Amino acid sequence: MVYTNKEWTTIHQKIINKVESQLTLYKDGFPDGVYDNSTYKLCDCFSWTCGFWPAMLFLAYKNTKKPETLSVLRQFEKKQNEGFNTPEKLHHDVGFMWYLTSAQDYNLTGFKEAKVNAMNAAAILASRFNPIGGYLRAWNDDSDDDHHMAGWAIIDCMINLELLYWASEISKDARFANIANAHADSTIKNFVRPDGTTCHIVAYNPSTGAVEGVLKGQGYSADSAWSRGMSWAAYGFIKAYGYTGNEKYKEISQLVIKRFLELLGDGNVPPCDFFQPDEPHYLDSSAGAVVACALLDNAKHCPEQKDYFINEAKKLLAVLTEKCADFDVDTQGILRHSTRLYHGDGKDCTLIYGDYYYMEAIDKLVEML
Repeated sequence: MVYTNKEWTTIHQKIINKVESQLTLYKDGFPDGVYDNSTYKLCDCFSWTCGFWPAMLFLAYKNTKKPETLSVLRQFEKKQNEGFNTPEKLHHDVGFMWYLTSAQDYNLTGFKEAKVNAMNAAAILASRFNPIGGYLRAWNDDSDDDHHMAGWAIIDCMINLELLYWASEISKDARFANIANAHADSTIKNFVRPDGTTCHIVAYNPSTGAVEGVLKGQGYSADSAWSRGMSWAAYGFIKAYGYTGNEKYKEISQLVIKRFLELLGDGNVPPCDFFQPDEPHYLDSSAGAVVACALLDNAKHCPEQKDYFINEAKKLLAVLTEKCADFDVDTQGILRHSTRLYHGDGKDCTLIYGDYYYMEAIDKLVEML
């Protein structure tokens, strides 16, 4: 289906209406996903997904300027900041967590407390940098005597780099951006394959920086093409280009997007993994939402190809809208038919990051109409 500009604007408003209808619904935690029933499972302030619901509140507030939405957003920010009391439980995804909430709050409103909290998160993220390997460590070890993940980096971290680039701009301190650039460069070298597909986890030797192996992660296999991993790369690299002007980052984003769209074909919801077996066939709409955001950022940064990227984003968002979107204010979650990981639980569900990036993509598109 081809939507008119007016119809895209209506879809945008339906998403905002649904978010606003649930402003006070989640009091005991942060929405994470709709799995086995009709309600969001909630997570705590240490989960990497805790920033997405308040980020959706931010997008709603940005468009409506309703004070009650900002008030609830700030309540979630305050709850999120409790994570600073136990910093050893935080991880590289503080970028997802605090850029989408506090940094964006400060960008729009000038709220100084939000700036302080986002800068604190940036400092935590920067502290995870291993200079010998040029990467940001992803996860913490499972126990005090378990150090096997000290060298693990993941493709998802390309999105977290935005917090470091933002921190450099805000503080006028290039160290944050230097770390982000080093991680992006290592990701090009060790994660992105010549055909534009990506791996999920690279295990470095934390003492020498040598690559010791590539791990399966959330895709089908170590050498397959996990669709959401490709989407993180596509979006993360065009974000990096927006901050640096480094043409290499834009080229990588477009290489990954080209391969993603080739593998996807027209009219399809992305699979969890492009190389997964025919059966079972798992879908991941969240990957499509993230790539739509990447397409629209490429449209912004490539005026000579603007129409192409916007049209591709529209086609992808139209599929997600027709086959996956739920705008009913009486239900929880928006973007159905996502998959958390190929091997494990969380199949054919609604993931809060799918909801967020679908909302962000529609918001970007409407701004461009």
